[in-house]
Amino acid sequence: MTCQRSRLHRRWAGHRNQGGCQPTDLGITRRDNLEAAIRHYEEALTVRTLADFPIDFRATQVNLAWLAFDALADEAERVGDAAARLRAYTLADAAYQPARAAQVELGWLEGDEQGKAQLLGQHQALREMYARHAYVLWQLGNLKEAIRALDAGRAQALAESQTLRSVSLPGLSPEDAAAFAAARTAWEQARAQGDLPLARAARQRLLAMREQIRSQPGHEDFLPGEPTYQQITAAPAHDQALIYLAATDKGGLAFMLPPARAGAPRGQPLALDLPALTWDLVGDWLVRPDEERRVVGGLRLALDWQALPLLGSWLVQMDEPEQMQVRATPLRAAADALPEPLGTLRVAFRRMTAAWVAEAKQLAQGDEHDRETARQIEARLQLPLGDALQTPRLLREVTWFEGVS
Repeated sequence: MTCQRSRLHRRWAGHRNQGGCQPTDLGITRRDNLEAAIRHYEEALTVRTLADFPIDFRATQVNLAWLAFDALADEAERVGDAAARLRAYTLADAAYQPARAAQVELGWLEGDEQGKAQLLGQHQALREMYARHAYVLWQLGNLKEAIRALDAGRAQALAESQTLRSVSLPGLSPEDAAAFAAARTAWEQARAQGDLPLARAARQRLLAMREQIRSQPGHEDFLPGEPTYQQITAAPAHDQALIYLAATDKGGLAFMLPPARAGAPRGQPLALDLPALTWDLVGDWLVRPDEERRVVGGLRLALDWQALPLLGSWLVQMDEPEQMQVRATPLRAAADALPEPLGTLRVAFRRMTAAWVAEAKQLAQGDEHDRETARQIEARLQLPLGDALQTPRLLREVTWFEGVS
């Protein structure tokens, strides 16, 4: 009965969560619909709790925050209601805070590949959550917390280069490491079974195990949360500035932590409004085509220069049989050979090889020089991935790029 009841509750919460996305009803004002959508999300959160459904909890909070950030704030600006605009950003902040807290916890609780894919940057709302929250905090006048949000997003992006199974347990006793791993496995299994009481108990044991490890000398920062503002300001050298640049749907922003002067602490952070730096502008630059519709923008540059070296760093972390299999795969099909946890890299690699295929096809219609270049590209695409990683031309390009970036 427990499992059946939990599934029914979750299905009901899903309907309430989807209710926040329904079209406007005839005869009802836009603001009425937005308020109704907010109630649907809040009702869904009575079931989609962090303890019982952490991924659903995070997703619903992100949806609620996005509703406030986008629709409510825009509606308030449209009618010139400054107080309503402030309330919208306050609501967005109140939803983004627990969403980020859930993201931190999921980063070391979640262990299955599907959860990994949901955790990392394969969901647009999650990828943009930190920048949007920084924008909200900036609008609310909380510049230091806005900087924390962007730094947390930077850390989250770096976390995409690790699998959840690789949560580091350095220096722990074998007993503590085994107990932590067993507690996490028990939590995952209880969630998979839909047994909410068992999942709650397992999560509490896992949290208690973390606190037990943190109580030991040298492990106070075991599985830490987001950095504090003080930690951020202490990270660079005393005479170095820190600059954050981000784009959002509403425009961009730049924050600067000025360097400290001799014998004095750092000054207050500075903010610069960049209204033209929207996601649309960034996207237009990333996929900018030339006159023949070939992608020549920043995405092409990034993929051409960095995809192969990045993959090389991943290969050395794989088990030897898996590494040999991937290395033997032709470059053209390499994206499909990569394991699921490397989802971001798979997308990047697929785009890179697709760009090369399109370029070869275009060049094949040209003069003899172009056709020879097309044949060289086709030959490169047929190389085993292990050989392609050692291609001198690619290595020269990477070296050149690193030298000018």
